[in-house]
Amino acid sequence: MAELYEYSGYLTFTPLPDDKFQKARSLTDQSGLEMDMGETWLEFDYAGRDANRKVIALLRNLASLIGQAEGEIVCEIATEDGDPTFEFYTIKNRGLYVQQGHIVREKSKRKVLQKV
Repeated sequence: MAELYEYSGYLTFTPLPDDKFQKARSLTDQSGLEMDMGETWLEFDYAGRDANRKVIALLRNLASLIGQAEGEIVCEIATEDGDPTFEFYTIKNRGLYVQQGHIVREKSKRKVLQKV
């Protein structure tokens, strides 16, 4: 079963010292993933397969440099089995934290009729 991952998010943080900023830029360049990054912000979008979770490895490495950030990176995981699941990533205390989520559906309550 193939899972498709769609990551999207925007983070802001205090200005990084030049050495940490250059290290972060080097990590993003080496990853082969497209990521926009400034001294106080990071914007990221990626859609595709991520079986080895290379995106998570990059975010974890960046978290150790950034330390603390506002905002989150949202990951939607689509499978052939039905509703997608979600992962919400934040950076705090020099670590990458994840909160998992899923869609909860209520039972159908009535038939929807369309007027012709």
